Amino acid sequence: SQENVGNIPGEGHVAVPQLSMTGNDWGEVFAKFSIPAFTRVAVEFSIYVSGFDPQADNPFLSTNPDLIVSLTNVNTSTQQKLTNLARLNPQNNVWNRYKADVQTGEELGLYKISL
Repeated sequence: SQENVGNIPGEGHVAVPQLSMTGNDWGEVFAKFSIPAFTRVAVEFSIYVSGFDPQADNPFLSTNPDLIVSLTNVNTSTQQKLTNLARLNPQNNVWNRYKADVQTGEELGLYKISL
């Protein structure tokens, strides 16, 4: 639906999930940065969710949409999951703004922040 396009906070970048017929593929928005060792990285983002039910907690067949925010060291493939939709518990049908932060590892590296 295009009804909220004019209300996108920030710079107006939008990620829409694209699933395969098997449901295994996820859409992804990412940016890569060279980040020094022991640096605190903060990711601020806004999400618009519809159909999220915090009471629907079936680990085998979830009907909820999902979103994973992660920081990956490209050189070592070490991934840190910062948050997901279940943890955020967003309100439906409005823009929700969040912030997640993490500290990088012991060495300078190329990192990928992804949603």
